[in-house]
Amino acid sequence: MEAVTFGEIFKDEYFPDTKQRKTLRAWATEDSLFKLWIEPVIGDRALKDIAPIHLQKIRKNMEDAGRAARSVNYALSLVRQVFNYARDNGLYAGEWPGSNKAVKMVKRDNRRMRFLTRQEAAALLAALKAKSQDVHDMTLLSLYCGLRAGEI
Repeated sequence: MEAVTFGEIFKDEYFPDTKQRKTLRAWATEDSLFKLWIEPVIGDRALKDIAPIHLQKIRKNMEDAGRAARSVNYALSLVRQVFNYARDNGLYAGEWPGSNKAVKMVKRDNRRMRFLTRQEAAALLAALKAKSQDVHDMTLLSLYCGLRAGEI
């Protein structure tokens, strides 16, 4: 098991289990992150040979491509989950390379960029009311309560 690669663990062990336990959206996102960002950097590396520099490369590649902070953090978390999965199932004895704080998660800027003016909100509500009373009511609730669509 010393030479087992990250890609082998992901494809043969972690991902089949994930498809059974997680929602379609969650495992599809993880599959996409693996194929686009993780596999090119560490897919063919043995787990024991993966170092913080490799995780930093994944982060840099994603940031350079303009990926959102949440996506970068998700990819790094996925790498950690695979390492933990391998350790918990006796496939790897070490820790994940980011455990020594050498790789920091990206800080997200959740500040609101702008608010709708009263006139913009009124125009939006009027246009929605003409289309759908339900959508109008959901939007009105969202505007007054600050709820996201999934929370309504």
